[in-house]
Amino acid sequence: MNPYLLHFVGKWVSLLIVSITSLFGTTTIENVENISTNTNFDKSVNRIHKIVEYETIIKRNPKLPQNTKKVIVEGQNGIIYENPKSNEIEVLREVVDEVIEIGTGPNGSFVGRLTGYGADCKGCSGNVACPSPLKKYHNIYEDGIFYNDSEYGEVRILAASHKVFPCGTIIEVTRESDEPFIGVVLDTGSAMRKALDEEEKILIDLAFSSESDPEVFKTTSNNVKYEVLRWGW
Repeated sequence: MNPYLLHFVGKWVSLLIVSITSLFGTTTIENVENISTNTNFDKSVNRIHKIVEYETIIKRNPKLPQNTKKVIVEGQNGIIYENPKSNEIEVLREVVDEVIEIGTGPNGSFVGRLTGYGADCKGCSGNVACPSPLKKYHNIYEDGIFYNDSEYGEVRILAASHKVFPCGTIIEVTRESDEPFIGVVLDTGSAMRKALDEEEKILIDLAFSSESDPEVFKTTSNNVKYEVLRWGW
């Protein structure tokens, strides 16, 4: 065969092969390169996910009644990543230890009588008997029948014997056929002290703006359950 013809055919075949490769081979080569250089994939293979369990810390609180407990801080497990090759550790979420308070105070369950009184009752001035932790006095006329407690929020004002219930005591009050409510002992009175000293009975008064409020009379109830949630301030 003519050598010039062979040279021409060889060049034509080479050109054809290059064209076919450029059409079909490039995508395959690029895909292989993308997979091999995927750094995210490499990192996920080299890193180990671990859970760090939280610990429970117990604190004893004399402000809480006996046999009660209160979760102060909710526990949360931590999450870390470890690289076994480099021993590097990355903290994804910090561990939070759980804190629980156990009550060591007196027993806080009582049953007694509940009555109501108005800020304008005989001998009343509207001022309560107990100062707040900031040494301020609540006035029922000016400040209302609720007190904003730093721990329990808005609670009703109660009057009780301070021999049993010191100032700032938080009580859950439950009457028959009625929803429980939470009150704070900010006041006292001779009727409460007399009931305890002479009759050994629990009597608690619920504060109202005025004696003319019909709810004052309706408040009177017997066999009321009192559960202390906090002893004093």
